[in-house]
Amino acid sequence: MVSFTKVISKFVLTILVFLLILPGILNAQEDNYLGNEKKIQPEELLAKAMIADFSNSLSEKIYEDSKNSYFAVDVEKLNTKFERIRVLELSYGDDALVSIGTDENRLYYFFLVNNILNKTPEDINSTFIDFQIQATTELAKLNDEQLRLWLLQHEKFSKK
Repeated sequence: MVSFTKVISKFVLTILVFLLILPGILNAQEDNYLGNEKKIQPEELLAKAMIADFSNSLSEKIYEDSKNSYFAVDVEKLNTKFERIRVLELSYGDDALVSIGTDENRLYYFFLVNNILNKTPEDINSTFIDFQIQATTELAKLNDEQLRLWLLQHEKFSKK
């Protein structure tokens, strides 16, 4: 029969091994997620977004590395606070888009899309236009009080 002490020893050993392996697993995940190139910095994304031509689109592909394509959404083309928040919320549910933040002035939303998915800039722009249409449609159905309550609940920086 196995003694209680041996069971505890094996359990502790298993936990210690797991804790030693965990950092390697987490780093391997980041390596799979990012390309081989130097990680692009937020300032670089903003600079690329600022020179992109958004005249005919809501989003533009601004950078590409070996694993991902990076997109910016021109927030100024989203007409209301509701649209800005709702489009961002809808993007979280999309399987291709990974939100990687915004600039400090919130002029652009930044996303990446894994190149394996073969999404074209037109596909991504179409997705964001669909999100904008859905947001506009939803906004039209809200009265002033419903909109106020929705914004209180969904606006990250609101004072609740």
